[in-house]
Amino acid sequence: MKAENLREARQIEQYGLTGDPKEGRGACWLPDAAFLGGEPIELKTGQRRRRKDGSWGSGQFSTTRNYTLRCLNSNAYAKNVHWVLTYYDKNNDSQFYEHWYCAPGWLEGWQKQQQFKLMYGKETRLKELLHAAGPTDLRDILIRKIHLNDPKISSTYIENNPLCVQFDGTPEGLLEAKEKLEIGVDDETNE
Repeated sequence: MKAENLREARQIEQYGLTGDPKEGRGACWLPDAAFLGGEPIELKTGQRRRRKDGSWGSGQFSTTRNYTLRCLNSNAYAKNVHWVLTYYDKNNDSQFYEHWYCAPGWLEGWQKQQQFKLMYGKETRLKELLHAAGPTDLRDILIRKIHLNDPKISSTYIENNPLCVQFDGTPEGLLEAKEKLEIGVDDETNE
């Protein structure tokens, strides 16, 4: 957790954001950072595998230890939260080498997959359990307690998502990436 806090502090500084990475830790979710206009940002750092030829291969980002039904479209997964994802070298925590901006709503498809796993997955079978519990207080407990343990977001999901764009790691590059996607979203709604 300490290394993650240090990486998030570095992201805040490098990208010219506001916020305190320690604020997001605790019982209630708080954004890791914000744009100068106050828009909430979730910061993540992850790693890619090294291929035999030395290039970077597939990678992933951690999410949350307890991904429950209550996480769907709320907190970090809400439709108004921006995400900034950064890959770092596992041999050097402070060396960032790839930067991604993802616009709000980018996790919609991923969240549907997690919801399906929660409801029908072999380990969770929440749908069956809710049906068996009937209309009791047990339903609330099941919804709150049955979870997926840190489902990952893969690099391919990010790379193939139209609401994610790679940027150069500078504050200007981040704002350009954000503007690029905002223009694209505005263009789609005007058609």
